[in-house]
Amino acid sequence: MAGGNISPRQKMINMMYLVLMAMLALNVSKEVLVAFGRINESIQTTSTQLHKGTNILYSGLATKTSENPKKYGPKNDVALNIKSETTKAIASIDDIIIALEVSVGGRDPETGELPWKEMDGPNGDELLFPGGDAKIGRGKELTDALTNYRVSLLAALEMAKNTKGVLEVSENDYNSLVDDISKSLSTDDHIKAGGNKVTWVKHKFEHYPVASAIAFLTQMKADIRNAEFRVIRKIAVKGQGTTVNQMIALPIAKSTTVMKGGKFEAQLRLAGYDTLAVPEMFVWKTDKNGKQLGEEMQIDVKAGAGIVSLPAGGIGTQFWGGIVKVKNDEGKVSEYPFNGEYGVTQPAVVVSAEKMNVLYRGVENPVSISVPGVSSEKITVSAPGAKVKSLGSGRYSFNVTQTKGTKISIRVTATMPDGNKQTFPGQDYRVKGLPNPEGSMAGKSEAKLPKANIKALPVEALLKNFDFDLKLNVVSFTLKIPGRPAIKVSGNKMNAQAKKAIDKARGEIYIRDIKAKIVGKSTYRIGRVSPITIQVL
Repeated sequence: MAGGNISPRQKMINMMYLVLMAMLALNVSKEVLVAFGRINESIQTTSTQLHKGTNILYSGLATKTSENPKKYGPKNDVALNIKSETTKAIASIDDIIIALEVSVGGRDPETGELPWKEMDGPNGDELLFPGGDAKIGRGKELTDALTNYRVSLLAALEMAKNTKGVLEVSENDYNSLVDDISKSLSTDDHIKAGGNKVTWVKHKFEHYPVASAIAFLTQMKADIRNAEFRVIRKIAVKGQGTTVNQMIALPIAKSTTVMKGGKFEAQLRLAGYDTLAVPEMFVWKTDKNGKQLGEEMQIDVKAGAGIVSLPAGGIGTQFWGGIVKVKNDEGKVSEYPFNGEYGVTQPAVVVSAEKMNVLYRGVENPVSISVPGVSSEKITVSAPGAKVKSLGSGRYSFNVTQTKGTKISIRVTATMPDGNKQTFPGQDYRVKGLPNPEGSMAGKSEAKLPKANIKALPVEALLKNFDFDLKLNVVSFTLKIPGRPAIKVSGNKMNAQAKKAIDKARGEIYIRDIKAKIVGKSTYRIGRVSPITIQVL
C-alpha cells in the first residue's frame, strides 16, 4: 500500500484488498451482534431461574406465616415489601427494553425474534438522553429506578437486621451482602482517566449499538433478581441452614419387581434442592460392614440428583456407599453419608421342559434355582423327603434315594428387596428309579468273540443313553453253556471253572443273572441287568 508510481494492476489489487477488509469487518460486526442476542437469551434464562427460586421462598414464607403468624409474620412483611419494590424496578426496565425494540422495528410476528444482525445503530442514545442530555429522557427514568431500588432494598435489609428473628446472619455476612448489592446496583458517575466525570447512564449506553444496550438492560434485570434472591433467602432461612428453591415428588419403591399375589409398596417423599448450589456427590464400593473399598468416584449431578453407574461385579449382593456434600449460605459444608446394596444375578432365561421334570434315585440330581431380582444367598430351598445341598451361585443337589412315593415338591423362600420373606408355590417333580442297565462284554450285549477274549474281558453293566455319568460295578453273574450246568461267578471276570468250561464250548454261550451296584457309597439297589449273548469263534 506504499505510495509512488504503481501500475494500474497494483492499484486494482490494493483496492480489492481494501474492499475485502471492509467486508471482513462487516461480517465480524454481524457476528458480534448475533452474539449479543445469544448472550441476551442466556441472561434471560438465568434471570428466570432466579425468579422461580425466589417465588418458592416467598411461597414458603407465606405458608409458614399462615401456620405461625407471630414467628413468621415479620419476615413475611419485609419479604412482601421487597417483592413489591422488585416488581416496580423490573417493570421500569422492561418498558425501556420494549421502546428500544420498537426503535428497530420490533419482533418478528411469527418467530418472536429480534433482528439482531440489523441492530448496529446507536438507537438508544436519543431515547435515553435526547440531545445528549442525561437529565432528561428514559435514561433518567432508568437511573432513578435502579437507584430507588438499591436504596429500598438496603433499607429493607437493615430493617430486617434490626428486627428480632427476621434476619439471622453474622455481622461479616451482613456487611458482605450490603457491599455486593451496593456495587452490583450502583449508579454512581464514572470517573474517566483524565479525572472528568460522566454520568452512569452515558457511560453504559452512549454510542453503543442497540443490541448491546438491550443485553445490558437484561443483565440489569438479572442483577436485580439476584439481589432479591440473596436477601429473601437470608430472611427465609437461618444462615446455618441448607436452602431449597426447587421441589419434586420422589417415589421410593421397596421393590420394582412384585410377584403375583403380592403388593407393590413405595414411599412418596417431597424432595427439595437448590438449583444455584449444586451439591458434590461421591460414591465407592464397601464391604458388608460399610467399610470403604477402593477409590471414591465423583458423580454428575443433574436437577439435584446424582447419576450413579457402578459395575455389576461378581454374582451376589454388592455393597456401596458414599457422601453428599452441600454448602450453605455461610459457606459451611454439610456432609451426608449413606450406604446401600444391590444384587447381581447371572443373565438368564426360564425354559421349562414340562415332561422331563424328573429326579432319579441313586444319584445327585443337579438343579439351578433363581428368583428374578433376588441374589442367590437370599434364597432358601427345601424338598420334604429329599436331601438338599447348596453348591453356591444358585446351584443345588437333590438326593431322592430314600424318598418314598413317586413325587416330590421343591419349595423356594426368598428374602425380597423390600426385606419381606416370600414363599413361592411348590414345584412338583417326579421321582424315578434308575433305568435297568444293559449287560455288556467288549461294549456289546451281543458279540462274536474268540475264547481267549471271553476268558480275559470283564463283564460290564452299562446305563446307555443315560444323562448321568454313573459308574456301575458287576459283583456276580452266571455263565450258561448249552448242555452244561450253569456256573455262578463272583466278581466281573471268569473264574477258573468258567474258563475251563469255555475251552470246551461251541456255538453260543450266555451270561445272565448279572448283579451290579453303584460305585461308591450308594445304598441304592440296581435293577435287573439284561443278559449277554456271545458267539464263540
